[in-house]
Amino acid sequence: RRRVICKLNLDFREELSKSAEFVDANPKAYQVWYHRRWLLDSIGEECNELSYVDTVLVSFDSKAYNCFSHRQWVVQRFSLWEQELEWVTAFIRRDPLNNCGWSHRRFVCKELKRVAVDEVQVALDAISTNPGNASAWGYLASWFADSEENYRGWDSVEHVAECVTKLAAEKCVYALEALVKLHLCRGAKAEARAVCLTIAEEDPGRRQLWTYRAGTIAGA
Repeated sequence: RRRVICKLNLDFREELSKSAEFVDANPKAYQVWYHRRWLLDSIGEECNELSYVDTVLVSFDSKAYNCFSHRQWVVQRFSLWEQELEWVTAFIRRDPLNNCGWSHRRFVCKELKRVAVDEVQVALDAISTNPGNASAWGYLASWFADSEENYRGWDSVEHVAECVTKLAAEKCVYALEALVKLHLCRGAKAEARAVCLTIAEEDPGRRQLWTYRAGTIAGA
């Protein structure tokens, strides 16, 4: 199709408008989004693409990965970072459980070099509203070292420890998982192992996983 468009010297803006019909038919089809990227790159202008993408997310599928991927490309291509932070803040406010929205916020904040403490507070605010928000917990974790070998930083922000400890006492599973990391960060292996076993009791679906995790904590 690209060859035909170029050969016939067709108008790229008209083709961009035409391709919206294909998006409407199947917003999850990555091919049409890549086609729109080529058109926008050729035109050299944003052409209100972010507004169009927002419409697709609201009207068709707010968790469409290819749609978010395209949005990231547009933001990068036309350097629209500041306004994108405003957009994703509003998006998460509308749909706080949407992990795609939180991942997109991390993408934007990384480029803007946002202060980690500020973004940690954004996650804590969402968690305080709904402790069962797995996406907010995941966003919180993204600002710290988070691997089996290293949980550096989990005890570096006072409010994090307070929030995690409080919600863990209420048997919030996500808080208990964070408490394991907090204990390991402090070198408290016995306490971390005990929390793993508590999670195994509170979350029967993952009992084997957390029993195994407890057994892997050496020196507990």
